[in-house]
Amino acid sequence: MMSHDISVELPDTYSLDYVADYTKLVEAKNRILISDDKLLQQMYLPRQQGISSHTYLKYHFDENIINIKMLSMYYIGVPVVADFVYEEFMKKQGGKDNVYDQALRGWCYLETLNAGFVTGELSKLARMIYLAPVVATDIHREIQKAFATVLQGERDVKTFFMLQRSLSSEFKLLGNKMAMVLKDLLSALEVLGNGMSGVII
Repeated sequence: MMSHDISVELPDTYSLDYVADYTKLVEAKNRILISDDKLLQQMYLPRQQGISSHTYLKYHFDENIINIKMLSMYYIGVPVVADFVYEEFMKKQGGKDNVYDQALRGWCYLETLNAGFVTGELSKLARMIYLAPVVATDIHREIQKAFATVLQGERDVKTFFMLQRSLSSEFKLLGNKMAMVLKDLLSALEVLGNGMSGVII
């Protein structure tokens, strides 16, 4: 297979020209940039001149419909909440069309700005699945898979501590289920083979 280096075709000033063009576009009155480009978001969102495509669409359409559509098209980083992911999990349990796996993969886009949100929602999801009225498959296997999917490639120790604290908070009134879910987390980390299991318990 032949490799193709696109950078050979692009001048060194490409990224600067790219940003400059968009800067001119949004300088006009009543203009907002709709983009999922991370660089452009960092530049314009703090100035309230930029908005992500997901945020724009949810103002005009039902958010669940937007989430399902974007996830079915394999968008990464769609900011779904635990309630939505749990509904998709239950659809999967019932053999219905769902975007559960895509939603979990979307959460794996972990970075400093969203790590607290993701670990919090993942902990809520784990609690919902543990308390689900009917789960056709092995609960531990499902929870371990969810942890492994979201944490795949993660190397920041702070994220693991954050998840542990969040799980402890969600499960503090559920008796021995707290120990069980933390064991599920350890099992997921062992599967990932990232050597981080020792920092959790």
